Amino acid sequence: MRRLKQQKTVTKILSSIMVAVVFCTFFFTEGLVSTKVNAASLITLSIKTDKEEVADGDSVSVSVIADNFPSIVSFGAIDFNFDEESVEFTGIARGELPESFELTYDEAEMESGLIKLYGEDKIAITQLAEQASMIEDGSIEDGTELIDPAFNSAGQVVLLTMSFKVKNNSVESTRFFINNAKDFKESAGEFSIINLEEGVTVNISNKVSNDASITDLRLNGYDMTPEFSADNMIYEATINKEVSDVVVTAATSNSNSTIRVSGNTDLQYGNNTVMVEITAQDGYTKKIYYIIVNRPESLIPVDAGLVDSYGKLYLFTEFPADVSIPEGFVQTTRQIDGYDVPVFAREDVMSVIIYLTDENGEANLYFYNGSTRATTLYNADTIIKSSKILTPAKIPVASLVPDGFTSSSRDYNGATIKGYQNGNGDFIAYFKDENGKAQFFQLDKETLEFTEFFPQEKNYEQEYRVLFLLFLFIAVVEGVLITFIALTISHLRKSRAVPRARRV
Repeated sequence: MRRLKQQKTVTKILSSIMVAVVFCTFFFTEGLVSTKVNAASLITLSIKTDKEEVADGDSVSVSVIADNFPSIVSFGAIDFNFDEESVEFTGIARGELPESFELTYDEAEMESGLIKLYGEDKIAITQLAEQASMIEDGSIEDGTELIDPAFNSAGQVVLLTMSFKVKNNSVESTRFFINNAKDFKESAGEFSIINLEEGVTVNISNKVSNDASITDLRLNGYDMTPEFSADNMIYEATINKEVSDVVVTAATSNSNSTIRVSGNTDLQYGNNTVMVEITAQDGYTKKIYYIIVNRPESLIPVDAGLVDSYGKLYLFTEFPADVSIPEGFVQTTRQIDGYDVPVFAREDVMSVIIYLTDENGEANLYFYNGSTRATTLYNADTIIKSSKILTPAKIPVASLVPDGFTSSSRDYNGATIKGYQNGNGDFIAYFKDENGKAQFFQLDKETLEFTEFFPQEKNYEQEYRVLFLLFLFIAVVEGVLITFIALTISHLRKSRAVPRARRV
């Protein structure tokens, strides 16, 4: 009996232990499931070259690639290694990262074959700091969903591409690899874990290069169409009428290639063909690039025109060979209504002189004000002031002529100006400015410049002054008389009030 009781007791104890184990196991497991884990992202870096085999003088591009980019705002240093005895570093270019990402590298250890690379998204960092500040001061409530400004990609991203030039008499191969990479900081503040793949080995052939391609082609000072591409062999460009020679700049993929440019001098009006011939190191392989250069017979673009402030249409026209331009104006080029056209300009004058053909087919010189879009017909008697153009105009009403002025004329800068003169020799003329406002201007006797004329009104001030003095004098006299009369009356009253003493 006692033994049976002992067995039951042991069974209960074991059952209790089993329940406790099951409960603890469930609780622990549930706790693991419900716990959130903020693990850092894993990024694998690799490198890729654009060529598997190169020859002396060849260029080779090496790209640094991340298999994903989880909102990284900065990274570096990435320790990139190369064989400095085989290749020479020539430059670095942005990969697929946004323009806000600033890429830098440290040249301190480059001679030993090490380039330390850094990247920083300054715009994203600034925006994140502003968000944090706004949350802290209460401008943004906690729990508000914010937009992450950092660049994010779940797929492969080319971080940057470096260019190298293979040195002459190099060894059989050269190797590129990343030795270390750190501090890939995410926008949330975590640092990603970096995994590095093996480097890349590029074979160097001992035979001469047959690479005749180029990496750049430019017509100095002018745009070419289409944009440069090593696979495109023909380009077009338009130069200015007065240009007869152009300079062509080209860069070869292989430094041992040679460049020969022909047809770029003594350009004729119309289309000219400029040839850029590239000969590879082997002396046989060649590529020829063509630039069709158009030298126009006119400085005026085809169908170039403007609409003035009154809605009137004009076409730009070539200046005549015998055109007479006012002193101080020099020929230059200005952009008007989107067209680069020849004009004559003076530093102290806002308007420029252009040659236009109106809707009736008549061509004339005009002053053009770019801010008001006003066109003013130029005549020999046009007055040119600093920042203002004055053209003689007809007086709408004869009564506008100030009193004392009669018809007269003056010779001014080789032109006869009709106007009016008074007895003091003051000369005025009626002009209209570029905005159409008309008024009288007076010729200054000392500076011989026309200035705005303000008619002298009748001098009432002097008359008022004389009248004031006259009335003041009268008032003083009246005051004296009144005082005298008052004193006299007062004296008489006193005399009557006091009886005279009688003699007895």
